[in-house]
Amino acid sequence: MNLKNFLKKNVLPIAAVVIAIVVMSFKLAGSSSENTKLVDYKWFMISAGYDLSDPVLRTDAVYISTGPTPPAGTGCGTTGIHQCVSGFNVSQVNASNQLKDDNQVPAQTPRKRT
Repeated sequence: MNLKNFLKKNVLPIAAVVIAIVVMSFKLAGSSSENTKLVDYKWFMISAGYDLSDPVLRTDAVYISTGPTPPAGTGCGTTGIHQCVSGFNVSQVNASNQLKDDNQVPAQTPRKRT
């Protein structure tokens, strides 16, 4: 049996397998992104002088907003060695949007100052 005859007899099954593989790859790619959930952080403006991994005093953290990304327009950069805008988990913040105590280390510090 030569290749031409083989393809004539099996073109539909081969096409069905190719289509099934393509459809499944899209479904698998879609399901992984649907399961990804962004974390909402409580974002705070931090007074100068705190290194990136330092716990922050409650009096030096001013609540800005809640969301998966830091708020814009804070005047902070993305480089530096000190906290400027830091994100805390909901469990680190009380109902009045203040840090629970003076021992809270930020979960995220994407905005920094030198």
